[in-house]
Amino acid sequence: MKRALLGFAVVGWIVLLGQAAYGGVTAVAAPSTQTVPINGTAATLNGSGSYATNPPVPITQWSWDFESDGTYDYTETTLGGGDGIAYKVYDKGGIFTVTLKATDSISRYDTDTQEVKVRLAVSSGELTGKSVQLLWENANNSAQFTRYEVHKSTTQGFTPDANSLVTNITTMATTSYTVTGLTPKTTYYLQVVLVVSGGSIQSNELQRATGG
Repeated sequence: MKRALLGFAVVGWIVLLGQAAYGGVTAVAAPSTQTVPINGTAATLNGSGSYATNPPVPITQWSWDFESDGTYDYTETTLGGGDGIAYKVYDKGGIFTVTLKATDSISRYDTDTQEVKVRLAVSSGELTGKSVQLLWENANNSAQFTRYEVHKSTTQGFTPDANSLVTNITTMATTSYTVTGLTPKTTYYLQVVLVVSGGSIQSNELQRATGG
């Protein structure tokens, strides 16, 4: 009886610690971070680099939680022709931690995370010699939204800061703003930064030349 109990304890220890000490599944979510526009280009969530060791059996299932809310939103399997790559178009702006769960053919699994930043897509409306109207989509993310920041510069590729700040907008439903007081016949570069609870995301940079 003592030998049987000892054997069970040893086997149990191997099972519990086997993934760390004797191999297991390593989930690999790539790329580690990426930025995409709201309702635009899909984020590419690549888990095909996940692998298993000891024994080196295949990964047969990949599941993604697109917003790390505890719910796996999409699952694919090798049986269903899955290749470990998923695509997600986000309909709201913000910073999202995506969780990948990779499972092998003997039901071992591991998780990994990657960051997706979803930015505003800015375009222009009316343009005059002294003003330009900026347009963008509603961030649609009350859980994260803090404010929009409108920035302008005469330098291409500028980094938004206190000197380039035109105004702060704290109403999420606001989706346009007219920048006034511009100099005629001048090229301006404009951005709308989305500030959320986890940080900030720069929009595309819009180039517009005022009339005269």
